[in-house]
Amino acid sequence: MTKNRNVDKKYIKKSTMLIIAFLCLIAGFIGGIIYISFSEVSGHNEEDAEVWTLLGNAYFDAGMHEKAVEAYEKSLYIFYDNPDVWTDLGVMYRRTGQPERAIKAFDQAIKINPSHETALFNKSVVYMHDLENNEGAAQALRELIELNPLAKTPNGLPVAEIIKGLENNTE
Repeated sequence: MTKNRNVDKKYIKKSTMLIIAFLCLIAGFIGGIIYISFSEVSGHNEEDAEVWTLLGNAYFDAGMHEKAVEAYEKSLYIFYDNPDVWTDLGVMYRRTGQPERAIKAFDQAIKINPSHETALFNKSVVYMHDLENNEGAAQALRELIELNPLAKTPNGLPVAEIIKGLENNTE
C-alpha cells in the first residue's frame, strides 16, 4: 500500500477549536437573551390573554378575588379590548372592596361594547349597594332598558320594576 504524499493534511489546532466553540456558545447565549427579551415585550397575543382570562375565571369561581384581579389585569395588559374581561374584573374589584375601580372597569367594558348588558347591570349593582347612589344605579338600568326593554335581573325580576323602586327612593 502506497501513501499519497500529495494529500494536504489540514488540521485545526485544538486550542483554536475550543475558542470557536466558546464563541459559538456565547453567541447562542446572547441570541437567546435577545429572543427572550423580544418575546417578553411583543410576543403576547390573544391566546396568551385567553390563558390569563381562564385562570382569572378559575380564581373567580373559587372565590380567590385578589388572584382573579391579578389574572384579569394581566389578560387586559395583553389584549385590552375585551369587554367580558373588563366586566369580570369589575365584579372582582367590587368583591375586593374597590367599588370606584369596579365602576371604571364596567365603564371600560361599555366603552368597548356599548350594548354590554351585563356590564350595565353590574354597574347598577355597585351604584346601588356599594356607593348608595340610587340615581347612578337608575341611570345604568335605564341604559340597559334602552338596549333591552325586557331585561330581567338574574332572579327574574324585570329591570323596569327596579328602576321604579329606585326612582321612588330618590324622590
